[in-house]
Amino acid sequence: MENNKKRHAFGVTFTGDVTFHGPMFDIHDNEHVHISAEKMPHEELVDDQLEMATDITQLPQVEEELNYFQPQLHLKRLFDMEWFEICRAKPVYTRKWGEGVVEALMDSKWKDHIAREWSSARRRAALKGYLIGILKDAGVLKGSYDSIALVAHIINNTRTFSRYMSLGKKQPYYPWLVDYLKNT
Repeated sequence: MENNKKRHAFGVTFTGDVTFHGPMFDIHDNEHVHISAEKMPHEELVDDQLEMATDITQLPQVEEELNYFQPQLHLKRLFDMEWFEICRAKPVYTRKWGEGVVEALMDSKWKDHIAREWSSARRRAALKGYLIGILKDAGVLKGSYDSIALVAHIINNTRTFSRYMSLGKKQPYYPWLVDYLKNT
């Protein structure tokens, strides 16, 4: 086929008589058209590594980049809300104190676990619930899970949030955080 009939679009090469209409294309006169995708240099390297790997443990590891800033920021904001002042058991539990708790948690060995949980948008409300539930279990907050969830109003379904709070004790960082809270 002639070179003037080669067209590149969307990382794909079309050889033949083709017309593009936005993201769609038409093949003219029922002509034979060859479609080929070009691989980027790093994709070829990964393919070569996959072909050479004889054991799954030899597969190239993709290192995940965790975001520590966002979970820390949003968990600190929980202590800025009016519900915290209403539900706290003692006046010594201030916004600044709560921010210190979050900073200590994000400086602990559990920071990767927290960041991974936060990376899933669906898990963020649950993570907030776990933290508030642990605060309640440690005696920082007064009231039941249901009453705290109702006052905090983090999500519309307060019963679901109350359940998240009750699951805080099943989190791997629960013993560490309760110990930290009792010693501060």
